[in-house]
Amino acid sequence: MKNTNWEIIAKNLAGETTKEEDAMITKMRNEDLKFDLAYLDSKKIWNTLNKPKYSFNRKRIVFIRDQKIKQAKSQYAKRFIAKAIQYAAVVVGLLVAVLFTYNDLNSEVVYTADNSKNVVLPDGSTIILNNDAIISYNNSLIMGFDRKVKIIEGSAYFSIAKQQGENFVVNTKNYDIEVFGTKFNVSNDDDITTITLDEGKVRLCEYSAVGIDNITMLPGDEVSYGVHMPQPVLCKVNSNVSKYWMKSRLEFDQYSIEDLKEIFKKYYNKELILDGTDIQMSKVGGSAPTDDVELIVKALSKIFKRELIIRKDSIILK
Repeated sequence: MKNTNWEIIAKNLAGETTKEEDAMITKMRNEDLKFDLAYLDSKKIWNTLNKPKYSFNRKRIVFIRDQKIKQAKSQYAKRFIAKAIQYAAVVVGLLVAVLFTYNDLNSEVVYTADNSKNVVLPDGSTIILNNDAIISYNNSLIMGFDRKVKIIEGSAYFSIAKQQGENFVVNTKNYDIEVFGTKFNVSNDDDITTITLDEGKVRLCEYSAVGIDNITMLPGDEVSYGVHMPQPVLCKVNSNVSKYWMKSRLEFDQYSIEDLKEIFKKYYNKELILDGTDIQMSKVGGSAPTDDVELIVKALSKIFKRELIIRKDSIILK
């Protein structure tokens, strides 16, 4: 408030204003709420003074003004501190809430074959991990399980529970797999991701390279793709071959020679070399322990009635 207003208030309280000044004060109090409050507060302070009030002087004006300023500063400081405490509490609360929300939404569950071979997901889906497999997924307390699993390394067999209106997505390093309730095997070898569909239907999308069309797979389809391949390779296979790593015994029922070649190549790193069109067209049935390649070779020797020789990187039928 202007000093002139403080002066006229002090002068009025001292009883030294003219009629014109009294009329001006009355008008200002009626029209200006701040002036009216200042007048009333000044009057309270004036009435507490012990000094005589019959003479108007500048000391009283300065005293009243200083008292008002001190009072205003004190009240402002108290309000400022109270508001600052409130704001600080709000900011701390927000930071805690944001930190909790961020950590929760980014919470990741990681499984390796070392700690669990069989993983049951929150939606009831199951995953069987091969010895080299690593998978991860998010399971937020706020948002729940988003039905997305990332296969980081190795091979895994998925059995996905159907949920109406909610697809399941498997993220691989080369593409995404949209699942519609099904069973399939995924493997990552030498930067190539291979999916073999056992049951149901899946769609491959979001490739690591642009310009590749989505692929919808049916049971028995196998698709392989890596960043160094121009296009994914789709073929028909015996889906049981891709699940070979899950079994302790090789149960081959009507396996083709190509199926056997794939098993020896993929799981034993050996090439199966067979001569003769009669054998090439054969279908094979039998069983043998999967952890002993020599027993498998002996079983095949009995089936073919011919000798099989095991070399470092091959198996040769004589």
